[in-house]
Amino acid sequence: GRGQIWESRIDLNPFADAARAAYAAIQAGEWGEPVARAVFDLYRQGNTLAYFKEPCGAADTELPFFLHLTPADADDLPQGRREYGFDNRDFNFANYGIRAGGICVAVQELPEYPISQISTGQYRPEAGEVWKAEVPAGQ
Repeated sequence: GRGQIWESRIDLNPFADAARAAYAAIQAGEWGEPVARAVFDLYRQGNTLAYFKEPCGAADTELPFFLHLTPADADDLPQGRREYGFDNRDFNFANYGIRAGGICVAVQELPEYPISQISTGQYRPEAGEVWKAEVPAGQ
């Protein structure tokens, strides 16, 4: 490793350890190539989706992320999401990611149910989508 000193408020970010572990696995080549490339490279291992960017600065992580999951079977959606046809897992980087030495990594755990479509990216609350990537849904 590069002996990173992660900028993280561990008490506020229960996912910091998961993000660190994902980063180490990506660096070691254990997660293979990105499953999608956009502003962030997206990696997937089982039900963990990792967002990776290098170089990366504070401005790259300010905007919220959207993560929309379309299940293979709509009955798998929470009751309140069925009318929309997808599960909304939007998140803020600060709650799920770590940033250090010009590298950013965030992780999201995907549900156990079969997924037919994964759309993700970042958006401006007042202006909409900034970038978008379609992640292959198969395991």
